[in-house]
Amino acid sequence: MDMTKCEITEDMEKIDRILLLRDKTYACSKMCTKESLVLDHLKKQLGYANKCNIDELKRLIKKIC
Repeated sequence: MDMTKCEITEDMEKIDRILLLRDKTYACSKMCTKESLVLDHLKKQLGYANKCNIDELKRLIKKIC
């Protein structure tokens, strides 16, 4: 994950800074929301493309056999 894309939002001011420093996973999930959303969207697109390819291959195999 590219940490340069992290941004501290106004919500971050409300969160205990000690907790952010202690729990790196929690901190990344709070600061990298935009990048996380993009990655989730790309994963969904890839999953859909894979499903379509599998369905098409199944149709071709049924047609051949």
